[in-house]
Amino acid sequence: MIILLAALYGLWTYGIDGIRISLQGRTPQTYTAQQVIDSGVGGARYVRITGFTDGTYVYQTPDKDSDDKTRTVNRIEYALLPEQEFKDSVAAVMSGESHVTPIHIMASDSRVSSGCQAEEKEGGDGCLTMGERTIEGIVRTGPDALTSETRNLFNEGGEYRVSDNVLYITEGDRPSALWVPILVTVGLTLLSLLMLLTFVPTGRRDS
Repeated sequence: MIILLAALYGLWTYGIDGIRISLQGRTPQTYTAQQVIDSGVGGARYVRITGFTDGTYVYQTPDKDSDDKTRTVNRIEYALLPEQEFKDSVAAVMSGESHVTPIHIMASDSRVSSGCQAEEKEGGDGCLTMGERTIEGIVRTGPDALTSETRNLFNEGGEYRVSDNVLYITEGDRPSALWVPILVTVGLTLLSLLMLLTFVPTGRRDS
């Protein structure tokens, strides 16, 4: 049963959804952070986001004692804040005023060093590049969308609030060549059918 569930998950995530992403092409659709907040990205899955500053972040490392085998790499989750929201957030911190910064766009990047602690240094902080920049990546939906656990990590301090319809992007991911998700779909479909047949009674009885 576990193998069947894993196959169905892979079929949807890396097969069917992979085909949808690949069919949109290998050129990202470009939006500013403010455009995303105002109008969203429609059905776009491979996007380039401009006009933002890295905001608050959570750095996560694999828990070796956890049963969750999906956490196999270090990754950093961070907010993408338009310039004005970033300035408002900084001003509130400096003044000590109560201010909740909304988070409408978040990104996840697993291409970080194992020793990354996001400590501030000149010109950057080791994990995130402070200042306005651009990212490209895949918009994640369904099982790959932002988890409630990560969402709570950002909300728990009371200074930030993750939007219910936050756009969640894996930075650096790009669409595969179309034949790859098609091959995955065919292979996992056959595996799923084979596994299902093992759970279906044959109707035969011993005489």
